[in-house]
Amino acid sequence: MLEELAFRAILLRLFARMFNPVAGLVISSALFGVAHLTHGTPFQALEIAFNAGLTMGIPYMITGRLWMSVGMHIGWDFTEESLLGVNTTHGFLLSTPDPTHSVLLTGGAYGPDGSLFAALVGALFVVGMLYSNKRGWFPFRGNP
Repeated sequence: MLEELAFRAILLRLFARMFNPVAGLVISSALFGVAHLTHGTPFQALEIAFNAGLTMGIPYMITGRLWMSVGMHIGWDFTEESLLGVNTTHGFLLSTPDPTHSVLLTGGAYGPDGSLFAALVGALFVVGMLYSNKRGWFPFRGNP
């Protein structure tokens, strides 16, 4: 919740008003990735900036409300930790990185959100939202 307040409600809005909404989204997403640099490799931080920054920032820009981004973030964290058991011993399923598989596929010690699969899912979501916006189905509300 605190990350969504900081990166969406404050930084995205601030940069969107300083520059424009797209620049605000890109800058706040990049800063989100920088904040996660200590969690994994620079590639994984870039992937997090793209995957989480854009996929949680676009719904905020579309709705103008923070609840969608907060819900997505809580849902992702719940699935990853409580259901899949990534990097914790308290999950329903216990998932540990398998060193015999590529880090690009598994996310390695970072977890699945640092994987190429997560990047592809995020890319599909971003393309879908941008296409929906272009068609007028979910128009951006301007400055969030």
